Amino acid sequence: MDTKQLIKSLNHLYDYGETPYSSELAYLSASYFIIANDDIVTITKKWITFTNKLKRKDFISALLCYYPPLLQNLLIRAYQEALRIGKSGDSNSLFEFINAIPNFASQTQTLKNEQLNETSEIKKLYQEIFKGLPQYLAILTKLKEMQKAIPIDDIKNTPLGKTPDSMWTANRKISSKEILTPLNKINIYTLTPYNHVTSKGEKEDAFILSSPWRLFMTQLLLVSSEYRAEGFTGISIRPSSPTDPYLSQELNLFIFNTSGKEILLSSIDQFAYEFCGQSKFYLFPDQPPEVSKALFSMLDKNLIEYRDNEYRLMPDFEGLIYLELRTLKNQSGKFRKLIKAYVESLRESL
Repeated sequence: MDTKQLIKSLNHLYDYGETPYSSELAYLSASYFIIANDDIVTITKKWITFTNKLKRKDFISALLCYYPPLLQNLLIRAYQEALRIGKSGDSNSLFEFINAIPNFASQTQTLKNEQLNETSEIKKLYQEIFKGLPQYLAILTKLKEMQKAIPIDDIKNTPLGKTPDSMWTANRKISSKEILTPLNKINIYTLTPYNHVTSKGEKEDAFILSSPWRLFMTQLLLVSSEYRAEGFTGISIRPSSPTDPYLSQELNLFIFNTSGKEILLSSIDQFAYEFCGQSKFYLFPDQPPEVSKALFSMLDKNLIEYRDNEYRLMPDFEGLIYLELRTLKNQSGKFRKLIKAYVESLRESL
């Protein structure tokens, strides 16, 4: 195994959701953390739900520990130490060890008479994960973390397509990160930031389409404009610190129910997270997406303005969408209707 290549691939999967197949990743396919699609592997729902349980560093090291030769040595080491502690007078130590790792209990029983086989490969992994030979408590902690991954049925991956409406379809896996180095070429199955190039070369079009969350913000603000065109306020996005609305900060989403009552719903990031859950979009890592950061990047490009105590699309940019940027209008229509239907459901229920 090429340890450095494995770690590089795991970090790429964490950020972008798919990567070319390599033999180092095969063991994760057997554990259902990834699934192969021809020569591409993508993360599974099991992977995604696991990202919600651990921070990135612990998540990556937990996946490394699933490598069967490494896991075997960790279980043998932990068992032998628990046995040694028990023989020294703590009769409950072995029971506590087995009880702490129910998912590995039967495997540990089959290994109790096995000897350690700590090859140079295993020692490299020890160094990466534990910064040296692993101690009993560190192993136990890592085994407990690994058990937070739960079996879950996966979904069928479908190609992204070439328009927003074909990208934002049910069961799509989407990066929750806005601040992420864009790919030079769009993925096949998972939606992440990428360097979009338009056929006509419109700068505004390419800037929006290069980021899932800039596109989401554009469509949400178009929905807001549609409500104003109908003569009322449906939603309003406002800064949490209105004294400096141009300073990057958490943004709040206000909903106006069907009676016209104004209600503070949540942060815009949490609103997007709930919308994605309702619409069967699976975010990785599993956390509220960085929509606020997307808005401020658009504000810096003069595509959004702050007017009448809320954020709106710049009139020139909104006009350009309707007149020329058909990808953001016509080819995003289904996606925009999905957002508006979700907003309407909130307006009617609040």
